Amino acid sequence: MNELVLIWKNLNFLHHAYALVGRRERVLPELLSFMQKEIGITVRGNPDLWVSEHETFGIDDGRILKEIQYLKPAAGERKFFVISFDFITSEAQNALLKVFEEPVGKTHFFLIIPTEEILLPTLRSRLSVIDMREAREFEDLGKFLTSSPAERLSYIQRIIEEKDKTRAIAFLGSLERYLHKDANTKLLVEYAGVFEEIIRARSYLRDRSPSVKMLLDHIALIV
Repeated sequence: MNELVLIWKNLNFLHHAYALVGRRERVLPELLSFMQKEIGITVRGNPDLWVSEHETFGIDDGRILKEIQYLKPAAGERKFFVISFDFITSEAQNALLKVFEEPVGKTHFFLIIPTEEILLPTLRSRLSVIDMREAREFEDLGKFLTSSPAERLSYIQRIIEEKDKTRAIAFLGSLERYLHKDANTKLLVEYAGVFEEIIRARSYLRDRSPSVKMLLDHIALIV
């Protein structure tokens, strides 16, 4: 949140759309506090502040957001939309592309998400991403990669058991970044097929009912 505070204090500027990456229960109170203390808006009973929380943000939610963003501010000059979700469907993301590409003037969107990997590249490119996670997950990826196949499968077992596609997407994103960071040019060429499989698996995980087990087992066995 410090990044937002500094930009606002020094430039009196807000981007039209942010993705705040972190745990909802921590990020949402911090964001509302920033709005009240720094921007000076009322966060309770304010008709120009719309806050919604979702497990999965779907196409119908996207259509509602598209419609209400056109409403004129009722009490002030700006409108604020704070939407938190654990997952967002591809259909909903495509529906929001135009909203974030050509927003209504003095309208600001804040998406609170657990990991930026749940966003399609086309939508993510329209957002200013701020990482507010306290600590990175999957920090022992080096150990994961040097483990036996059985140990790698054990590492991802909890994600599989919970069928948590959001964490599965986050895991694949962390694995991809680790491989890029750790590899030299020669290894990057050798990893090309692995990167393709990671991208393909992440794409499948954005479907409505993906097989988390099948996709993660496959990745764990080929890296």
